[in-house]
Amino acid sequence: MKYFCPVPLTFAVIRLNPAAMVQHFSDPDLTARAQAIETKKYLVFLAFAIGLPIPGNTWFNFDVNLIATTLPHPDPALGITPDMVLPIYPNTDNARGGEPFRSLEPFPFPNCYFWPDRSVTVRIRRSDDMYDDCQAVHASSTEYTRMKYRFQDDYIRAMKNRPPINPVEIVHTDGDRGTSASRPPASKHTPPLASSVRGDVERAATPRHIDSTRQDEGHRLNKTEEANSFSSDYEEDDALEIANLDIFCVKQGVGAEVVPLVDLWNVLTDHLTADTIPSPAEFLKECEAIKA
Repeated sequence: MKYFCPVPLTFAVIRLNPAAMVQHFSDPDLTARAQAIETKKYLVFLAFAIGLPIPGNTWFNFDVNLIATTLPHPDPALGITPDMVLPIYPNTDNARGGEPFRSLEPFPFPNCYFWPDRSVTVRIRRSDDMYDDCQAVHASSTEYTRMKYRFQDDYIRAMKNRPPINPVEIVHTDGDRGTSASRPPASKHTPPLASSVRGDVERAATPRHIDSTRQDEGHRLNKTEEANSFSSDYEEDDALEIANLDIFCVKQGVGAEVVPLVDLWNVLTDHLTADTIPSPAEFLKECEAIKA
């Protein structure tokens, strides 16, 4: 079956399109430099769509997982270890054990892994021929949820593996003398930043109009006017937040140019083999090149 937009929970092949990303600038020099960037095709998993797809959209925003064929390199600074992966069946190579990720249709490559830190947002260009879903490889929402829970454990382990952070020295300015001085150390029973942050939060959480030192009626706000003003402010804030979500993806030209623009194909074996799947790191390098 053909659809006007890509289908979530589907494996696909993508390729960055640098020339299309800068086309709207109408700059021949910029276009030439974009065309000079070498790009490859990458294996991804379309996790979910961002916003509601509309047939007339120029592109569709998706959160995708870049698929790797190797274990991640150890990264002590981030707490990453090589066993933080989830193999995709028929690959069952997993030092931690457990079930591999299983697709609904047979997955054609025997050497693929999900990594926990390889999720990116991309813009998928609208296809004139629509998207043929008949030969695509899908996954169930249950399997995707299981993967997310699996990686939650890895995130927790990574945080525990990270080296301890050195205490931050907070510097404040003495307004009377115009000099800088270090804030006295906190109590040994309180983390260096905890007391400061707690105080800031408490002050931020206290309505500004409340002043415990002023009990005089002349300094109190009218409660009815205050409540109406408070409610009105929050209603305006909520309306702005909802508008900024852009759930219909109508703001396709606002800040979108920094998001990678890619072409997509659903038939995996038409574009890749088990030996030609590039590393996710190469896709990230291509994205950095186009931003430069």
